[in-house]
Amino acid sequence: AALMIDALNAQCDALTRLYEHTIREQSTRSQPQDSVPRGKNGRDRGDTQEDEESPKKRHKANEDVAAAITVKEDNDACDAEKVDVFRMIVSHNPILMTLASFLDPESLVTTFCVSKYWNALDAFRSDETWRFICTRRFGVENVNAWEESSRRWVEIYREMASLNAPPFCTIHGSEAIGKGNVKGVSAWASVERRSNGETARSVKVKGKEDGFDRYTSLPIVEVRILIQNTASADGIAVVPEQTLSIDTSTRRRGDEMIEVLSDDRFQKSITNLDGSPFVNNCKPDSIGGEMFRLPLFDSVVLIAHVHAKGCSNIDKFISKANFTKVLLAINGKTMPLVIPFDKAQAESKRTSESLSAYA
Repeated sequence: AALMIDALNAQCDALTRLYEHTIREQSTRSQPQDSVPRGKNGRDRGDTQEDEESPKKRHKANEDVAAAITVKEDNDACDAEKVDVFRMIVSHNPILMTLASFLDPESLVTTFCVSKYWNALDAFRSDETWRFICTRRFGVENVNAWEESSRRWVEIYREMASLNAPPFCTIHGSEAIGKGNVKGVSAWASVERRSNGETARSVKVKGKEDGFDRYTSLPIVEVRILIQNTASADGIAVVPEQTLSIDTSTRRRGDEMIEVLSDDRFQKSITNLDGSPFVNNCKPDSIGGEMFRLPLFDSVVLIAHVHAKGCSNIDKFISKANFTKVLLAINGKTMPLVIPFDKAQAESKRTSESLSAYA
């Protein structure tokens, strides 16, 4: 890196000297000749003056030629040094490993297609590089579990990415119900099942007639959505302020379950994957407000409580719910991240758990 900076500085100095020489030469050519009266001996005084100044002009011209030669030699030396610096960088593995650590998976794979020479470089396909990528996306715990595998880490990453595997999370809901992906942002939805399986909770609502706050029993389901920026390296994924809803439409009518907003105890919250509080990274002057921002491989858990109308337990809620969606913006374009619920998978899991308990 230091040699590269020195080479760039030398190039800048050579270009500066060349520019000064060009300006000086142009100014000399643009000066008009003064009209001088002729002398008594028939020769122009200008000719006499030219003869007197000709040694000076010749000396000046020699200096200009020497300066031009010096500039050319400096440029040739800089070009040679530039080639040497590039070869030194690509031949020095620690520098390439550092560069590779700043690249996303798509960019790393792109380096394989640049040329045969780049494809032969080990830094962009080494196990150390791809193990670091796996750790950033899937978590240290998952990486440690795959440590005994004999496959290369690039193969492990490719397989887990194709399965849209979630990162390691300690506060994910007790029952997974669906997952989705759009434009390099993935989400996994789950519900938190209470010990008795019931959904009835005491909720503060406003009376329809008098408008006073009062408490009533309503079916409430806690939904947890793990959101991760899995591949969007060109732009940060921004999740704006929004009200979460669960679609429960049927063929005959449309319906949905809305997030509880009347009771502060069920206010929507955002946490890290280990349960620690999430540090707000939103822009305060954003239009419409933001909930959070996700750079590459960053992830959060969004916890919301919805009014599960007509669902006295979690099983009924899962059987009625179709999907949920989270609005997000990437590079200024807003789009929905739809998370369809896999009812068959949830039913199969409950059946296997029941058989295990019976056995």
